[in-house]
Amino acid sequence: MKRKLKINTIIIALFIIASIIITIYFFPIIKKFQTEEGITKFRNYISDKGVLSYLIVLGIQIIQIVIAFIPGQFIEMAAATIYSPIVALVILELGLVIATIIIYYLGKWIGKPFIELFLNGENETKFSFIFKSKKMKIVFFVLFFIPGTPKDVLIYFLPLVNISLLEFLLLSTLARLPGYLLDIYMVESFLKADYVIFIIVIGIIVISGILFYIYKDRIMNYLRSDKKRSNMKLLVVVDYQKDFVDGALGFKDANLLDERIARKIDLYHQNNDDVIFTFDTHYENYLQTEEGKNLPVKHCIKGTVGHELFGITKSKMTKKDRIIEKEIFGSKELGKILEKKFYNEIEFVGLVSNICVISNAVIARTFSKESVIIVDALCTDSFDKELNEKCFDVMEGLQIKVINRNK
Repeated sequence: MKRKLKINTIIIALFIIASIIITIYFFPIIKKFQTEEGITKFRNYISDKGVLSYLIVLGIQIIQIVIAFIPGQFIEMAAATIYSPIVALVILELGLVIATIIIYYLGKWIGKPFIELFLNGENETKFSFIFKSKKMKIVFFVLFFIPGTPKDVLIYFLPLVNISLLEFLLLSTLARLPGYLLDIYMVESFLKADYVIFIIVIGIIVISGILFYIYKDRIMNYLRSDKKRSNMKLLVVVDYQKDFVDGALGFKDANLLDERIARKIDLYHQNNDDVIFTFDTHYENYLQTEEGKNLPVKHCIKGTVGHELFGITKSKMTKKDRIIEKEIFGSKELGKILEKKFYNEIEFVGLVSNICVISNAVIARTFSKESVIIVDALCTDSFDKELNEKCFDVMEGLQIKVINRNK
């Protein structure tokens, strides 16, 4: 396991370095391509390569999609200036297919750390409804079809969702076909001075952009909506880490929660519900922090064994599950997630009941006011049994449902 983690870390590091180098290399070319002289030079350079030119443009298209922050319009314009519309379209679509396959298998092999290189918190939160959507295929088709969405970035959701690679390829290639064609014919008509076609294409692009701007909220609300919304549930496993069980701040009976939490995680996974793991996360300067001054016991230092999940629970975490690292009791990131995505039920388990569990349950109550917030008393505990019971009283007073309290 550790060896695989090291290999994956090395691969991710090499990927980042390669991405930076490639991006630095391409941006001057992209800048030059904005001028007529630059377009002519690039076209002449590629044309001189003969058959090899197809592979060069195809390779650039693949790189541009995999390294999603390189502007896509550059290669679309390049293909349109060099080849006929049909050839340009074939190269662009073929590049899309190959790049998608690469992203899919890298994501499956390396896991979420690779995917998160491109799925920043904002995009992942904004499009998180995809994971629970009952009309996932329609959602992806529409997002790839309409203007203004980060289409290359959306491909990075593929390894995380329940949709086959073949289905995803069909959806994405068909949905992006009209956009590719419009870009190709816009460039070709401009270069041939066929201004009637050019104006028509520009008109279609502008009108579609205006319509999307007007109806974007309705479109996104439709994609987010779900008739089975009441079945959407979230399990939050709070800080069930070694240092809170048998480490620096461990206490008697904390280990007894392990099997119960693991069974609950299995149940949520079987029902295709969401699971979030929070990690109390500190660094070597912990004792100098405000928390460290009040609780001068080093714990959950990132990179140490104490920071890891405990026991069976650790083995239950999957690539689809979300990880939140927090430096204080409550998580702002959890609040942001709940602000963007509705769950009918949000259940909390983990440690410690009277500190981090109650802090995050209150955050859920604040940011998801129409959700049923649940804390399972059999899956949480405290080093202070009296405080444990008192915090249950407080939570019930805040309309947080405490189940299995007297068992």
